Amino acid sequence: MEAPTGTWGGEHIGLEVTEDGGRVEYDCAHGTIDRRIITDAEGGFELRGTHVRERGGPVRKGVPEDSHPAVYKGRIKGDTMTLTVEESDTGQSVGTFTLKLGREPHVVKCR
Repeated sequence: MEAPTGTWGGEHIGLEVTEDGGRVEYDCAHGTIDRRIITDAEGGFELRGTHVRERGGPVRKGVPEDSHPAVYKGRIKGDTMTLTVEESDTGQSVGTFTLKLGREPHVVKCR
């Protein structure tokens, strides 16, 4: 089953699901899910994408983003998604989040 497109929001995270994947915004990071989110019979999914760490202050020209390949594992039940994000090159857990379809994200960007 395909995940409903639109805004999924939660504490410290927002996910814009599109027909091609998704764009994720965190307090001090952002990322992408690079394929359409299609769940199995139990509502689960596991997809690849990116996770980009952000720093406070201005972005300097010529400084590459702190980008890492990531694994997005989740489960959708009704209008609720549980999402766990891990950087696949470092093994570092970004966190586990609960999002609701149609809810505005509560994200505070780094300064």
